Amino acid sequence: MIYSLQDFQKIENRFSWVDKKYLISKILELQRKTDDRRRSFLVIYEDGNQIREYINMDQTFQPLPYC
Repeated sequence: MIYSLQDFQKIENRFSWVDKKYLISKILELQRKTDDRRRSFLVIYEDGNQIREYINMDQTFQPLPYC
């Protein structure tokens, strides 16, 4: 899981197929949609080049490592 820009920069080249402007806009959108005591995720799956959103999930939620 990536929690900071520095975390993302370490693995950024693995996701060169992702449009960075799209990613940033989705992150900002999720921030607005997420309640204070919840978490939202953008999950990028290398297999199949898919991006999925999980909005307002419980604090203990862990996305599956595969699609």
